[in-house]
Amino acid sequence: MSLSTFWQRCPQHLVNLPLMHDKCGLQILKISKQTYRQQNNMAASFPEPIVVLYKSQQCGHCNKLAAIWDTNPNKDEDSVTTAMKKIYPKIRFFTITAKDNGGKFDENTAPKDFIRYGKWFPMIVLVPGKLWDEAMSKLGPKNDVKLVDGIQVMNAKVEDGSPKYVQEYDVRKPVEFGRWLEKAISNEDFKRVQYGGTVVQPQPIPSLLTNIIKPNMSSHVINHDVNTGGDYCGMKIISRTK
Repeated sequence: MSLSTFWQRCPQHLVNLPLMHDKCGLQILKISKQTYRQQNNMAASFPEPIVVLYKSQQCGHCNKLAAIWDTNPNKDEDSVTTAMKKIYPKIRFFTITAKDNGGKFDENTAPKDFIRYGKWFPMIVLVPGKLWDEAMSKLGPKNDVKLVDGIQVMNAKVEDGSPKYVQEYDVRKPVEFGRWLEKAISNEDFKRVQYGGTVVQPQPIPSLLTNIIKPNMSSHVINHDVNTGGDYCGMKIISRTK
């Protein structure tokens, strides 16, 4: 069987990958070890993103969420962190606890600028990895790192660095956190900051080896429809005191 090789731009990863054509019109994706090595090296330069649970000691709903954050609510449901790890296995977590609903916390333990997200509790925030690490490296009252670029907030739309409440996910259900995270890490603004201006994202090798042989008439782009349905949160939101 004779094969001819040409370079095809992979639409998912935006890297050049060699494709081989045979006489039957089948396209065989050929990815070298060097390609994997290059992708892994690029992935290593991007610190993993982090999900921050921002809660208040005076918030009863925060206590309910804390009870299922790392613990399965029952035998049929995952904990919140497990549900999110199923979407992004290497996601990191951090908890900020304010003394009251004013949102203030010890600036020597968490980035000073995070106070801007203390509008209601509990607050769930996705922060690009490099931005978070930079902010954590300058802890204290003189920390000048602004936590705005690329930030994603659960049940909120961020405008001018301030979250505006938009009810979409039920925070009583761990699976809803996974739904939110899947959407949040796909946000273009988040990806721009997380991956340093490029859209090349780290992918496990097995995922690239699936569907290696594809018919010639098929498109290289596979669109996945995400079900955005589900229950809505009936939880009362505790606003930050002014």
